[in-house]
Amino acid sequence: MARMDTQGWTGPGERLRERLGVAVAVMLLTACWSAQPEAEPSRKVVRDASVTQRTLDRKAVDRVEIDATFFQPFFLSSGAPDELRAAYSSFQLNKTHEARLALEAFREKHPGHPMAPRATFMLAYIEDSAGGDREKVAAALYEEAASTYPELADYARYYGARSAYEAEDWARTERLCRAIGMGSRFGPRSKHLRGEALLAKGDRAKAIEVLEEVVRDYRRSSWVTRAELDLARAYEQAGRHKDAGAIYQRLRMRYPGSSVEARAEEGVKRVQAKLPAAKAKALFEPSAADRVLRAQALYDRHRSKTVVKEMTELRGAVADKEGSKTWCDTTYLIARANSKLREHHEAAAHYLQFIERCRKDKRVIKALYAGGRSLWNVDEDVRAVELFQTIWRDYPNHSYADDAVLYAARIHRSNGQEEEYRRLLAYQIETFPRGDMLADAHWHRFSSFYRGEEFSKAISYADEVGKNTGESDLYTRGRMAYFKARSLEQLGRRDQAIEGFVKVSRDVPMSYYALLALNRLRELDAGRFATEIASLSRDDGARARWTLDPPQLAEDSGFKRGVELLRLGLFDEAREEFDALKNRYPKGEGLLWIFALLFDRAGAYHLSHNIPRRQIASFGSSYPVGTARDLYELAYPRPFHDKVSRWANKRKLPEALVYAIMREESGFNPRIESWANACGLMQLMVPTARDMARSDSVTRPRNIHCKHLFDPDLNIRLGTRFLEALFNDFTQHPSVAIAGYNGGHGNINRWLRQRGELPFDLWVEEIPFGQTRGYTKRVTMSLWIYQWLYGGDARNPADRLVAIPMKLPGPSR
Repeated sequence: MARMDTQGWTGPGERLRERLGVAVAVMLLTACWSAQPEAEPSRKVVRDASVTQRTLDRKAVDRVEIDATFFQPFFLSSGAPDELRAAYSSFQLNKTHEARLALEAFREKHPGHPMAPRATFMLAYIEDSAGGDREKVAAALYEEAASTYPELADYARYYGARSAYEAEDWARTERLCRAIGMGSRFGPRSKHLRGEALLAKGDRAKAIEVLEEVVRDYRRSSWVTRAELDLARAYEQAGRHKDAGAIYQRLRMRYPGSSVEARAEEGVKRVQAKLPAAKAKALFEPSAADRVLRAQALYDRHRSKTVVKEMTELRGAVADKEGSKTWCDTTYLIARANSKLREHHEAAAHYLQFIERCRKDKRVIKALYAGGRSLWNVDEDVRAVELFQTIWRDYPNHSYADDAVLYAARIHRSNGQEEEYRRLLAYQIETFPRGDMLADAHWHRFSSFYRGEEFSKAISYADEVGKNTGESDLYTRGRMAYFKARSLEQLGRRDQAIEGFVKVSRDVPMSYYALLALNRLRELDAGRFATEIASLSRDDGARARWTLDPPQLAEDSGFKRGVELLRLGLFDEAREEFDALKNRYPKGEGLLWIFALLFDRAGAYHLSHNIPRRQIASFGSSYPVGTARDLYELAYPRPFHDKVSRWANKRKLPEALVYAIMREESGFNPRIESWANACGLMQLMVPTARDMARSDSVTRPRNIHCKHLFDPDLNIRLGTRFLEALFNDFTQHPSVAIAGYNGGHGNINRWLRQRGELPFDLWVEEIPFGQTRGYTKRVTMSLWIYQWLYGGDARNPADRLVAIPMKLPGPSR
């Protein structure tokens, strides 16, 4: 299957290559499944009259319990032939050749087996992944599956049509495409593919008719640029060069730096050769608006240096028209691109020019804000404050107004002007009581008292604010209440401090500040801590009873396809089917938990944990006891446990710490590579991995590349070696090691030298990098959750707490 452009949909062969990158993350559960019943037993049904009419429009419904028939791999079910078991195992380990041989052996040995249609589909899928001359074989197998496997018939038809197209079998391509209804999820794309096939076989008129309909009817689809390129090619072949050129010109302006641009450029060259020079120039000479559009697209693709170069040239061409639309557009883009490049002097200069000469432009408010930040970055604090002041004075109703006051306040603090800092914070809170920066203003005002050891004032201010702190996110929940209790502790009001810490631990369960509060409680009163942690961890033994809600899901064709794909091990395809269901059912979190459960039980942890992590807002509002424990275990799984256990024990690291880092860094996807080229489960840079390999006696460390770090065992081995160094360098302080994993040894040492006299809790609040500050809180919280769920002796509640020392380690070097 040929690769499609970045704007288009990737066919199954390419999808397989991408999906197999994730598949290594899936731990095979063969032993677990061997005792499961044969696939497809009758569903367990429980009569339930409690479901509301609002949810299901009826008073009594059948509740469908979720059992192994929703997630058990088909090829690992009880009684499945050995060939199918071997095929599934090989497929999940990216050993497609072995999987193909096993499936071929199964088809030969068990021609009438109930699993034969599924085996045929998977064999086609694997043949498809090989590409080349295997596409013809894949197409025939898909067409066979389309007639024998109704559950995934449209998948087989569309995937088969793409394989047939690659094999230049136009008749089969068109036949399979026509068999797909337009109501199918593959309907629009099959129509596009049919247009491609018509064009390939020389039926230009019909191809143009079909492709024009596709472009017209599916203009907003992400893959439509591919259809536009095909339509332009059809116009070319029909001699309609001007129409073709117009499409190519628009696409190369809109999608610079992509494969779309490359194909459009090729088209432009062909059309230019066919047109008279004057007509070609008129068609392809980009207007100023075209060039600005292109620069905006380049900016969005982080091609900032190119933006500066191209917009500087265009700006020079209109230098005599300062204040014109083109001059303002180019100046603004140059400023933004320089900001992204951290060329703050250049950025500030261009923002100031824009503000001065483009006063009627709606972007002035953004230029004032960004310009103020740039000026602060180059220590032009007075001018920065002037720009921020202009925002809250001239645009008091804009969402940037309260942000501007806070920035100005922070600038005054950085210059030691504490009185003006506090005055502006008070002004912000009074003037913008509903602003999105209210929580930050309250915290800065409170912390100014706390840092100044004015603990009585800090307590009074916290009491004045009460519950209206605005602290509601992952990084701030319980913050002021915790530091109020710390203020009480500093004043020697021990009993009140204890009650304050208890309150935090109860009000914001499993949060970063609850963890700190319980640590302080243990330090101040071991007996009260023991009582409190025992109460918080009391478990009634109840466990979640998983049922389909709404129960109509069991008969929904999309849900059935998702389950079918899941049980074949095609997890990304299953996710797409499940995602499509979200708009068809009442909004609620129950459906999301069902999807998380199914992916978890199927071993697709990279997908399962991400649902509560990213999509379920209410998750994490209680301790992991009773039925809530089941939810926490879905959100905090332990894939690769044999490898993590082995290397964590060897390094004398807490397993919980390794999992907290891994969850944060890669989301359990072993083949992920970041934009910064960090690779694999623990997101190692290649130079770091090589250094760790040398220190751990790995053979030929210089030969390690990113692709090698996609191996889970090697990645965990080297990642834990790096984490071990941090852990030991910082006297086994878990949260300082966590900060180091994100911020780096050098930065941590510098911050320890600058502010090492602070207690840990305040030191974290003063970390100057927002990303590292948030990372430290977030991963420390994950560390605690993993420890609670899986660490220590379950009979001793105190083992569920992670010790976070207040005393910071010294710099490591």
